[in-house]
Amino acid sequence: MTLQNPLWLFVIASAICVVGIFFSFKQMVSNIVSSEYSQELFAKEFERFIVRLAAIEAVPVLLIAFGILQIFGSFQIIDHPVVEPVVPLIVTLLIMAFGAVNIFLTRMQIQQDPHLTDSAKRYVANQSIIVLALVNALPLISLVFCMMVLTGSV
Repeated sequence: MTLQNPLWLFVIASAICVVGIFFSFKQMVSNIVSSEYSQELFAKEFERFIVRLAAIEAVPVLLIAFGILQIFGSFQIIDHPVVEPVVPLIVTLLIMAFGAVNIFLTRMQIQQDPHLTDSAKRYVANQSIIVLALVNALPLISLVFCMMVLTGSV
């Protein structure tokens, strides 16, 4: 089976990744906010987040692998049509912006909560930077492949 534009696999993978990681981050933050300060709680919540992250990333990684196989010709037909990369590129950028904006909004909401301890606020601020990197990792791979197709590298 071949897709007319395998770059949409990258877009779908990016969307699954960003939305899944964002909601997992929100869940981790809400668990931290709803309980008392404890270093053990922070460690336990981060461990849960990493486990959820691994589960969330499984399907997008498979989609990326399948998209790479299609782009580099394993499943292509000889007369493969020209792939239009502009729309998937724009959608991927919008997905990345969605993730970044929502993570920063969550962080700002926590920073402005007067009932939270400074330790909890620092923890969420540090974790938001880590999550921002994680949420943009897979979409960056999508952007690279879109740019490769746009410049004719593949």
